[in-house]
Amino acid sequence: TKAALRAELLPRAPRIDPADLVAAGERYARASGYPIQYQWTLLDGINDGDDEVDGIAALLAGKYALMNLIPYNRVDGLAFERPSAARAAAVLGNGREQRL
Repeated sequence: TKAALRAELLPRAPRIDPADLVAAGERYARASGYPIQYQWTLLDGINDGDDEVDGIAALLAGKYALMNLIPYNRVDGLAFERPSAARAAAVLGNGREQRL
């Protein structure tokens, strides 16, 4: 939900503001009749906070979209960590489908 963090985490991705990216996705979803599927890899202490969850909810409210929240799987040599099971469950809504 934060353009600067997105640029840091995805250095090769086009510099598109998250709100603009969602707007483009929404146009495509409505035109195609198929919901956009967003993928969000949860990184411990980086993008798994309540502020990010609230930001996702605000960005996708009323949109024709699905959000897949995926806890990070550790990769040797990278500093990222997987959120605790309790934190991931809280973000994921304890496995229940959440409607935004």
